[in-house]
Amino acid sequence: MSRLLTAFILLCVTVCPDQQPADMSKCPFAIDPAKIAVDPESKQALPLGWGYTEIGKPVFVDFEVCDKAGYLLEVTVDPKYAATVDVAAGKLTVSYIPTVIGVEYITVSVKNKPVEGQQPATRTGTFALAVLPRNQAPTIGCGVLRK
Repeated sequence: MSRLLTAFILLCVTVCPDQQPADMSKCPFAIDPAKIAVDPESKQALPLGWGYTEIGKPVFVDFEVCDKAGYLLEVTVDPKYAATVDVAAGKLTVSYIPTVIGVEYITVSVKNKPVEGQQPATRTGTFALAVLPRNQAPTIGCGVLRK
């Protein structure tokens, strides 16, 4: 099951960047390549970046979304995430409160709705989020006098 959002992104507001995968060789934690979604357009895995958070802490991941022709967009994310689209900024925000330590893979799909007679085009990619235990202050044991 997935959550579907539909938004109209105006070209005059956002200049669409060329689609580029994130360089996951620079990711400082282990990534399971099988969990990175294959983009239907390029037919290759499309990593969208990575980040860290702590368990139980709300996290917000922003993605730029736009269509060069200015077509209506459908945005799909897993329903366990909350997702909003800021039409004026051309930005999708996915929010989530992680409950399990490990790597969370947030997959996002964006499909355009072209004019009648044209086939829609879709981009799908994955953001890797390392969920860490909450950081706690270290402890200091009681001092012992040496003689």
